[in-house]
Amino acid sequence: MKQIISGSGAGGGNLGASGPAVINNFDLIRLFAALQVVYEHVLSHLDVKIPWAEALGQLANLFPGVPIFFVLSGFLVYWAFSKCPEWRRFARNRFLRLYPGLWVSFACTCFLLVGFRVVTPKMFLTRQLLVWVLTQITVFPVYTPDVLRPWGAHNPNGSLWTIVVELQYYMAVPLLHRMLGGRNWAVVWAGLFALSYSGSLALGHLTGVSGTAGKLAAVLLLPYLFYFLMGIGLYKAWPQISPYLVGRGLWWAAAYVGYTVTFSAVLRLYDISYMPSPLGLVGYMIMAAAVLSTAYSAPAFAKSVLHGTDLSYGIYIYHMLVINSLMALNLTGTSRWMAFAIGCTLAMSAISWQFVEHPALRLKSKWR
Repeated sequence: MKQIISGSGAGGGNLGASGPAVINNFDLIRLFAALQVVYEHVLSHLDVKIPWAEALGQLANLFPGVPIFFVLSGFLVYWAFSKCPEWRRFARNRFLRLYPGLWVSFACTCFLLVGFRVVTPKMFLTRQLLVWVLTQITVFPVYTPDVLRPWGAHNPNGSLWTIVVELQYYMAVPLLHRMLGGRNWAVVWAGLFALSYSGSLALGHLTGVSGTAGKLAAVLLLPYLFYFLMGIGLYKAWPQISPYLVGRGLWWAAAYVGYTVTFSAVLRLYDISYMPSPLGLVGYMIMAAAVLSTAYSAPAFAKSVLHGTDLSYGIYIYHMLVINSLMALNLTGTSRWMAFAIGCTLAMSAISWQFVEHPALRLKSKWR
């Protein structure tokens, strides 16, 4: 059966008239979301103060990449498990999507750390770095020992915190599928959504907490689960809501931009944040509908542009390596290095897709 290959590791099939269609623009949406994250990090870490670049960044920030990734992951990964609710196959597919690319990226990280003389090869035998290596190649790639902090932005690859959240969601999907499998799924969904959003509000008050507790709280699934639940809810309600979404991407995007500009930019009633206020939450709900609507508006467009290539994951796991290298070389502050960072990231992600990620995904059919 034909599958969707997604940056978040999801797969899907043609579920019939009542389910989402296989042909869609998810690859293109993920590419946009990844580039938004890269652009934001390039502007801030490379200290680019060019007016037009900052204005473009403010426009791009209306569509924050991380929430878009989480919503899409909620929709697509839940779809994948619903299509084939066998946890061993599900775990294998998620492993093949995430870990081969992550491990090669980690090898590049180690190479750069040695090349920039942040560490020596012998230092990898010390307790600090052995723990760091173990966390990077397993399920917690956010621990950073002090010896690595002098390099770049003080974290070799800080963007990997979202992978920790994604992995927790993957582990929770079988349970969520069971909990939302009954006729009263909407009631259970609403309860989980309220619980998660309450956790998000609580975490917003703990952002100033230092130490291990604060770091752990910032990568727990619970305060971000409501993003994934938006995607799950859209999937579960797809037969009822698809007539209002399919082919209406521009309308939903305009509604989201209008809402955000009015209540955030003009009236300043909320700030765009990963831990949104109630008004911000409404905005993200509109954004989630806009994302799914765009995925099924002119749905063949992504395939005609990308031809099945998915660079989003590679962009995500390599861009901070490029940025940190430029910072270490003091190559910052100009549009030239901004363009170089984005171009180099795209090149590395293309290599990762061609020689690591895509070959790994092809193993899905061989590891039955």
